[in-house]
Amino acid sequence: MVMKKYAWYFLFIFLTACELIVDIEVPFKEAQLTINSFFNADSLWTASLSINQGILDTSRARRIENGLIIIYEENIPVDTLTHIVNGVYRSDNEKPMLGRAYEIRASASEYKPISGRSYIPMPSSVTKADITESITIDGYPESVIRVSFTDDPLVTNYYQIFLEAEQDWIDPFTGVIKSIRSRLSIESDDPIVQNNNDVGYDGIFLRDILFNGGEGIVSFKTSSSNTQFYPMIIVTLRTVSEDFYKYKITGSVHDNSSDNPFAQPVNVYKNIDNGFGIFAGYSESNFTIGKISERPVITSITPLKGRPGDHVIITGENFGDGFSFVIFKGIPYLAEGSVMRSTNDELEVIIPPKAISGKIYVSNGSKITASEVEFEVIE
Repeated sequence: MVMKKYAWYFLFIFLTACELIVDIEVPFKEAQLTINSFFNADSLWTASLSINQGILDTSRARRIENGLIIIYEENIPVDTLTHIVNGVYRSDNEKPMLGRAYEIRASASEYKPISGRSYIPMPSSVTKADITESITIDGYPESVIRVSFTDDPLVTNYYQIFLEAEQDWIDPFTGVIKSIRSRLSIESDDPIVQNNNDVGYDGIFLRDILFNGGEGIVSFKTSSSNTQFYPMIIVTLRTVSEDFYKYKITGSVHDNSSDNPFAQPVNVYKNIDNGFGIFAGYSESNFTIGKISERPVITSITPLKGRPGDHVIITGENFGDGFSFVIFKGIPYLAEGSVMRSTNDELEVIIPPKAISGKIYVSNGSKITASEVEFEVIE
């Protein structure tokens, strides 16, 4: 019995000690420059310059801050970009032009120079966009958006379409109200959409092979909460270069397969000679669905001072029905009050625990206004 016990003991040690170690040499060529630049006629030339990484390298990409980046048109230099910060270079005052083809050339000491070529396609425009409400198979409400847009039948065009909502926000440090656009998540089962499996916030990508005849029509879906919360939604239509399109499509497939060990490797498209990255142009147009929200107006605050937990009545205009927010200056930054009653012209709000004296802000979901007077919080 004792011998049997020791036999099992030695067998356990033998099995656990047998570890097969296989050294695999992953080839990696010498480091090369990587440049990324998406350009359009409404923005200054911008590009980022870095060094490519190996497949097993998990560190941050090394940014090149002492490089030279020059933009060419028909082999004539038109602008030299200036380094701004962390490998980002920008023009001082030059912008690309519609319909023009450009070349970017970048160099840095110890690395081979790289270059890439692309163009800005002529813009298409949305002619019609409408929203219809629907219900998913699981019983959830959704909004179906159908978009019609112009398409030049004489050339092959590539498109990106996404949804945006424009909102105000308050800088917590300065209290200044600023306006930003945020993208809304969408999905699509339209057969002309090339990235049906990965739409999301980046929108849909398509080419005009199925509707090349003067007009394109595509449909996609978004949550009904988006169309109900935002009174105005912006359909953004980008006419993109073929390089832009290929980079986005292959990048989407790569991202979807990167966590699958059995997936076939996907190389992300690049158009940079002697290096890596993308240089691609696009034009853009917008179409607004719904109405532009009117900014709230505060006419009175009663009382003008109070303690946390007290009720305050705010009167005015354009507060919205059910989507109002009331913000107080607070610790550490801003504090949201509890809205007890809300109409388009009157709000009843409870002063939050961390409120401090200062202006009161009212939001109707997309637009924000600040009171002219400061509210005093009694400690």
